[in-house]
Amino acid sequence: QTRQAYRERASLPWFENLQQDVRFGVRMLAKSPGFTAVAVLTLALGVGANSAVFTITETALLRSWPAHNPRRLVRIVSHTPQGIGYNLSFADYRDLSAQSQSLDSVLVWSRRAKSLRIGNSTHGILDDVVSRNYFRVLGRQPESGRDFSASPDGSNEAIVSDALWRRIFHSDPELVGKQIDLTGHSYTVVGIGPPGFRGLQQGIPTDLWLPADGESDSSALADRKNREFEVLGRLRDGVSPEKAQSELATISARLASAHPESDKEQILTLISEPARLRQALIPTLILMATVGAVLLICCANVAGMLLARADKRRKEIAMRLALGASRQRLIRQLLTEGLLLTAAATALGLILAVGIFQLQSVLMPPAEFELGLDLHLDPMALVFTGFIALLSVVAFSLVPAFQSVGVDVLTELKADGQTGRGLLRRFTLRNAIVVTEIALSTVLLTASGLLVRSLAFSQKTNLGFDDRRQLLFFDLNPGIAGYNGTRSMQFFNQVQERISAIPGVVNAAMTRRVLLSDSGGGAEQRVSIPGVQLPQNQPNIPILFNAVGASYFNTVGTRILEGRAFTPSDNATSTHVVAISHNMAQQFWPGQDALGHVVKVVGKDSWQIVAVVEDAKINGIHEDPQPYMYFPLAQMP
Repeated sequence: QTRQAYRERASLPWFENLQQDVRFGVRMLAKSPGFTAVAVLTLALGVGANSAVFTITETALLRSWPAHNPRRLVRIVSHTPQGIGYNLSFADYRDLSAQSQSLDSVLVWSRRAKSLRIGNSTHGILDDVVSRNYFRVLGRQPESGRDFSASPDGSNEAIVSDALWRRIFHSDPELVGKQIDLTGHSYTVVGIGPPGFRGLQQGIPTDLWLPADGESDSSALADRKNREFEVLGRLRDGVSPEKAQSELATISARLASAHPESDKEQILTLISEPARLRQALIPTLILMATVGAVLLICCANVAGMLLARADKRRKEIAMRLALGASRQRLIRQLLTEGLLLTAAATALGLILAVGIFQLQSVLMPPAEFELGLDLHLDPMALVFTGFIALLSVVAFSLVPAFQSVGVDVLTELKADGQTGRGLLRRFTLRNAIVVTEIALSTVLLTASGLLVRSLAFSQKTNLGFDDRRQLLFFDLNPGIAGYNGTRSMQFFNQVQERISAIPGVVNAAMTRRVLLSDSGGGAEQRVSIPGVQLPQNQPNIPILFNAVGASYFNTVGTRILEGRAFTPSDNATSTHVVAISHNMAQQFWPGQDALGHVVKVVGKDSWQIVAVVEDAKINGIHEDPQPYMYFPLAQMP
């Protein structure tokens, strides 16, 4: 004993014991391949699901702006009595940037689309028109080349994303300084974007960046009604979001006073990064609680299997205790076996999570551009996976381990079976695990039943068009190839004529956007309505709109409640007409006939109402009815 005690002080007995436990654990698990396989697969399902959902949630809801010190970045939105419109005009951005003392810098960006011509091939790309300080505010520098010039110098500059540089230009090291053709115009590539930087719009990566004051004409940038830019600011050191919000209120009042026709009642609101994360907390907890219940069910299954396995090892445990092994030593040995199971399950679960990520490209709708979240196992996801793996070890192996070493040595060595008391205790523990598992399963089944019921209800919802028809939707954008309004309409007319002539096609129609397709469903026109008092005494209000061909309503099955459908005679030279939704008619002309009344589009002519159509679902099937306008495509191409 003295020799053994000296040896333990002079060496690393804990490491040697760990090696011994691992070797013994591997041998014991290898003796029961069926048990080991089922336990590993069960745990891998729970760990993999949690890792995948955490990564998706973290990417979609929790990931901060791809910038240096993102907690100092704030989003600035425009709040009006009609709601929140996230976009601002470029002119308002310039005034905000010049007048704000709380913000160290402010940037803007807006999504566009262009065609990139290389030789005889053409590629559709998504570009962001941005302020020239875009990369400097984010604290990101181009991988090669330089940033945009501080002020316009007469040349068209472009910064190509690292992904586009690799995908289309095949990592050409000489690309910086070369000219590229974008929708018929020549641009000079001044830099390659940072590796992995996909822009600021989640789910739809940016291919290249262009300076806004070089891309848009000066009149469009000066138009305060042209609210297409999203705004991001960086707080000065020591300035709190509350102080910055107070200053934004003063700037809002100043802009409303100076530009009442466009900025009246506009309030600039700040959304800090902590506030955004708080908004995302509830959906994150709901998702993680769901997959967490799945993991607990998996752990309960494995715990039940370990209890059953412990019954077969009771005589072995009793013999080892009789030979002098301590109960703490045996518990550590049994926990090591659980740790080995979890390690194998974690590795398999990570492979499962990566496989789930690969399904994203299959589940995304077909599109000309790349869609999807940037899903990968980053260090945070790996830390989370390791954390839930350790929790799993405690959840499924700790109680069975204590149960296993709680045997009566003398009774077990004498008897060839189990005592009634021990049997009762073990069955009580198993029953508790089964009750817990059934309770968790009931919660998941109930939630699943509610989802199925919601789906069934959604399928019965009136969408505002006939979803039973065999509707085929595809889109064309000749504008990114340089077609102007007249040429585009000629092109579309030819396409419609040829499609209508295809055998089996009953109707064909053109539309600026398709309902429930996420194709510009938030586009709006600001209108005033003669003779109608608008909310909050506003001179005009924003109303969502669409522009459709003459046969649109007949093609998609939208019912005309009053008035007439558009006809080919509703062209650019005829009286301007508009169809409105039933909700808009009830809201502005309650108890009256809306037909014949006029709405005036700000910056355009007056439009006479010739039809009232049923309310349609625009962006989501559960949204409430809202005012909506349909213009003839020939009159608003």
